[in-house]
Amino acid sequence: MNINKLLWITPFLSFLCGYGLLGYWYRIDSLPAPSLIGLNLTQALGIISANSLNPRLLAETEDPDLEPGTIISQTPPAGQKIKPHQAIFLVVTKKPACPSAPYLIGKNREIIEEQLGKIGVKTRTYLLQSSYPKECCLAQHPQVGKPLSSRRLITYISSPKKKPVVVPDFKGLYVDEAQQFLTEHGIRPAIVHKKTIKKGHTCSFCRVTEQQPLAGSLVNMASLEDGIIELTVT
Repeated sequence: MNINKLLWITPFLSFLCGYGLLGYWYRIDSLPAPSLIGLNLTQALGIISANSLNPRLLAETEDPDLEPGTIISQTPPAGQKIKPHQAIFLVVTKKPACPSAPYLIGKNREIIEEQLGKIGVKTRTYLLQSSYPKECCLAQHPQVGKPLSSRRLITYISSPKKKPVVVPDFKGLYVDEAQQFLTEHGIRPAIVHKKTIKKGHTCSFCRVTEQQPLAGSLVNMASLEDGIIELTVT
């Protein structure tokens, strides 16, 4: 074989051998991607720098339950083989934007609770007797447009005016008779026994001997519905 004919490939063989040797000497070993989910950015950057990786912020997501800057996603995932200086993409949390107080005056209580629930705002309600329709918002705090940094809002809701009533006389009635009357008017009585009663006692033959409020008392009907009429029986 004429060796001169092979000399033309010598430069190519030298290049391939040199490239292979350089690749062997300067071989870059892969490493597993570190686990960063749940860490804050400061902690994560320390780990990323120690592994010679390049952090990239992919997105920020609102989350009211986590501290701002908490990592909730990473690409490549933890454990996947990567090369030094490779980019690692992170998704972190941020505080939700502070909402402003919406206009609630004149709206129904149910609609208000639904509206505030959509923006994550809790409401505290106070009832005010008023001639306005029932469950209608009369006032609010903070005022419209004010920031709700605490995510709380106070509403004042209308409650129908109720005329005072005269408490009837229950003395001498059987408990069942008094209870029937009170139940029909949405009032719950508390039964107090002067004597010790046996287990399974039903008050079928008990009579009212005392009552609070006293018969003839002029009281607000709302206070009776929300409170208790006390009947002492024997």
